[in-house]
Amino acid sequence: MNLRLSASVILTRSFPHQIFFSPTCQPIRIPMCEVVARCFCERSNNATICWQCGGTIRERAESVLCPHCRRLQPLPAHADYFSYFGLDDPAGAATTIDETELKRRFRRMQSLVHPDKFAGRDERERNFSEQHSTFLNNAYRTLREPFARAQYLLELLETLKIDGAAAASSSADRSTTTAAAADVADERMVEDSAVAAEMMELMESIEQMAPDSAAIGQRLGELDLEMYRLLRRANDQMAARDLSEARQTLRRLSYLRRSRRLLEAKRSGERWSGEHSNA
Repeated sequence: MNLRLSASVILTRSFPHQIFFSPTCQPIRIPMCEVVARCFCERSNNATICWQCGGTIRERAESVLCPHCRRLQPLPAHADYFSYFGLDDPAGAATTIDETELKRRFRRMQSLVHPDKFAGRDERERNFSEQHSTFLNNAYRTLREPFARAQYLLELLETLKIDGAAAASSSADRSTTTAAAADVADERMVEDSAVAAEMMELMESIEQMAPDSAAIGQRLGELDLEMYRLLRRANDQMAARDLSEARQTLRRLSYLRRSRRLLEAKRSGERWSGEHSNA
């Protein structure tokens, strides 16, 4: 299974060679870089066995029902949001989808796994339905929003990096994997501290601004442009597997989003509170 969707982009079937970004404004079409299509390494196409009839089920996107007895299957332990929505192409061609298609797939999956459909089934299937429904809603909420999608993709890529280290290490030397995970954690601490210090200065400067609509409007425009640039940069960094830099870029973007909300609150005369500060 080859996952083909990149972090901050949604590809469209009508334009297979274009990328559409949609950070805070209307989507912008730019040429697609070949490396973006390689955001995930190939995963095995293993088969599973239906818990009810014992039939063989190929692990493919949207194969939530057994093709033999139509019983709902448990959510795979390795499921990710992209493959769950069928954003892959086993044949090797680039999978493409637009936001309308994403919504259509969401509704189709919802019709398959919604708990109301399994009210009369046994407890096992009802539990499976709850698991699928929760996962589906979380996946759709994440994939439809560029920043959340970028963050999620980064987490997946970092997991693949650590899993790759585990596969490469011998069974006698599992400390390599532990060290890789520790290195990632250490890098995050250093990067987050540096970015946090820089962004705190920005937050303080915004707090000192007079609630002048023209000045705030200009600053909002500047922030929107910078957020768009950071989203593109993060996408390029993840496509190049520069995960450390991508995390720092997304961290910076997170602070800019918070700064933007602070500006919006100042312009509308609302009181800024800590509960609004989550990225």
